[in-house]
Amino acid sequence: MSIVQAFVHPDCGIVCADTEAGPDDGPYIEVSKLIPLPHMNAVIAGRGVMLFLASVVTGAFAAGCDFDELARQMPDLLKLASDKAVELAPKLVAGALTSEEAGCGEVVIVGYSPARARIVGHHFRRQTLAEGFIANNNITHFVAPSWADADLNLQNVSVPPSKEYIKTLALAQLRLTRERETAGIATGGRLIYAEIRQSGMTIEPVMDFPARQ
Repeated sequence: MSIVQAFVHPDCGIVCADTEAGPDDGPYIEVSKLIPLPHMNAVIAGRGVMLFLASVVTGAFAAGCDFDELARQMPDLLKLASDKAVELAPKLVAGALTSEEAGCGEVVIVGYSPARARIVGHHFRRQTLAEGFIANNNITHFVAPSWADADLNLQNVSVPPSKEYIKTLALAQLRLTRERETAGIATGGRLIYAEIRQSGMTIEPVMDFPARQ
């Protein structure tokens, strides 16, 4: 279960994601769930199986457009990526994934919008294959996983948040995931941090998550 955070201020966007992937109880590997798009000064971060996320990123790389046009194209790119993941899953990971697991997921894109002359974030989510992707444009923040009965103190966060806040929040997400979700589910590794401004972006690992006990 991927950890993804996004905080959007007109002058600065912060996006973070963990790196651990693999089947429940391992073996675990590290992957990139946060991908830079340097030609449009933006990043993509996603949650879902890597088969789906890889297709999303491929589509974004091939789009050849600015950030605003990518946001307009994302619903179509996500639908294509979802369909391809559903098609390939039985061939590549036979029996390991259901069609719902392969084709559902969520993606956040944060970058500099030439049309609005500011940093903008968009979130897209598909919970079931029957309902398609739901878009939430102009987000100020996105944090997943989260739980309705768990207070992650999001109402008090300043945007953009400090790195210390980001790390504290990620540790809380990890702890709750290991307490509440499927035993051994892939979550953790390292926390990758991206900061996006009009002038460019920086990306760095900022924390190693604690190992399982």
